[in-house]
Amino acid sequence: LGELGPRGFVIRGVVGIDPDSGAVAVSDQVHDGMALQFHARDKTTAHHQMVDALGLASGLYPEAAGALMFACTGRGEGLFGKPSHDAGITSVYFPDLPVAGMFSAGEIGTVCGMPYIHGFSISMGLLVERE
Repeated sequence: LGELGPRGFVIRGVVGIDPDSGAVAVSDQVHDGMALQFHARDKTTAHHQMVDALGLASGLYPEAAGALMFACTGRGEGLFGKPSHDAGITSVYFPDLPVAGMFSAGEIGTVCGMPYIHGFSISMGLLVERE
């Protein structure tokens, strides 16, 4: 929802559909000129996006001291079919990294450099030493 460029989307849930008028209600305000695109949750894509992000992060910050992880309640066992998917994948790229976090119903993260509250996502911050 919005005009955020080719690599940026803010995902919002569909909260209602009126079959008579064809109207679709989403859980955010929609303004004239905003792009609207439908996405389906997909465990394979979610997994690969996390692997890509962790691969990049582990190359940039191999000596991270810790991490904070905030995952949507729509992830986890309900999406991946097993508990601790995100923490497990993180431990592959950062084997001894202490990780703290929680499941939430809205995760703060950036899209094209701007902060947004996301849904159906995961936000993770690495704790690193300043140079």
